[in-house]
Amino acid sequence: MTGTRFAHTALLYASAAEYLDTAVTYVRAARDEDRPVLVAVPGADLERIRDGVGPGGDVTFWDAEATSRNPGRIIPALLEYCARHPGRRPALLGQPMWVGRTGAERSAVIVHEALVNAAMAGVDGTALCPYDIAGLHPDDVHDARRTHPHLTGAGVAESGAGFAPSAALAEHNRPLPAPAHAAAMAYDAAGGLRLLRRAVAEHAAAAGLPGERAADLEFVVTELATNTLRHTTGGGTLHLWSDGETLVCQVTDGGHLRDPLAGRLPVDPTSERGRGLLLTHQMCDLVQVRTDPTGTAIRVHMGH
Repeated sequence: MTGTRFAHTALLYASAAEYLDTAVTYVRAARDEDRPVLVAVPGADLERIRDGVGPGGDVTFWDAEATSRNPGRIIPALLEYCARHPGRRPALLGQPMWVGRTGAERSAVIVHEALVNAAMAGVDGTALCPYDIAGLHPDDVHDARRTHPHLTGAGVAESGAGFAPSAALAEHNRPLPAPAHAAAMAYDAAGGLRLLRRAVAEHAAAAGLPGERAADLEFVVTELATNTLRHTTGGGTLHLWSDGETLVCQVTDGGHLRDPLAGRLPVDPTSERGRGLLLTHQMCDLVQVRTDPTGTAIRVHMGH
């Protein structure tokens, strides 16, 4: 049945067999209707679904562990995919949440899932998002219920929260823990960006970040700091520290990022404005945004 709204469904599955059977049935049904299908799940499950579906049809497979490591990259990729198939009602099978994600990644996944509903509202298509109710943290399953307007699978019979994406977004917009043992540097229009870039380059070198990754991080921090100087008064603060093999930078200022979809929607490629946060998501392994009327903190993670 052709609809006018994006149907966003969480599959709360209780076993690997239920997951595989539901996923294969979903893909085959869409393929039989001559709809384009995008399967974006972690590698091992990707191969099992590919084998179960078999050849034929307009089916694209993405390894989510590569394409969705930073959940902030997913919405632009989905919008681009759907735009390539106008009028054909794309079917998406996407698994952004899997066992083994860090706490910061899990929080970013929930933010993504809450924002999908608004970002894809104008798309005539469907999405099925698998959640392992036995292996995932109960909070993640709770949030899956809050961020998906439709539910299916064995876990649906369990009691839980109803659809409440705004509540999920608010909960995952709480201030980030203060960085421990971080180097701090204030910046403003008078201080210039050159010293900021030098500080990032020195910390990247000390952390052993490869040259290309260090250059990307320097670019990202410069873009974020430039946004501070362009849109706020009073300057901002940069914190830098290492978290294992990951270099973390946080830019904090007194601005308020009012649009929760900022950095997740395509922008005019000919414009120099509005691209900074989009590129930040594309270039970094993880991006955490916390914003309210008192200020904004954007924390980026760059690994080796």
